[in-house]
Amino acid sequence: AGKFGYVQGQESCGASLSEAADICQSLGVYNGVHLDGGGSAQLLVNNRRKLKISDRDPDDYLEIERAVPAGLYIK
Repeated sequence: AGKFGYVQGQESCGASLSEAADICQSLGVYNGVHLDGGGSAQLLVNNRRKLKISDRDPDDYLEIERAVPAGLYIK
């Protein structure tokens, strides 16, 4: 298991800026906003989470949610 408990080839730690741009382009996104992509970053599509939470419990690698002071909602 990797630093955050991810197993290479089975899970993802996220997308790079270039990968995120490719994903957006494949989805037909015309305008996009790229934020910092830090540990509190999340992406929901049709109310389903599309990213793994990067914060992990060091003992069992389960996801640990953190408080997020602001959000961006696009409908």
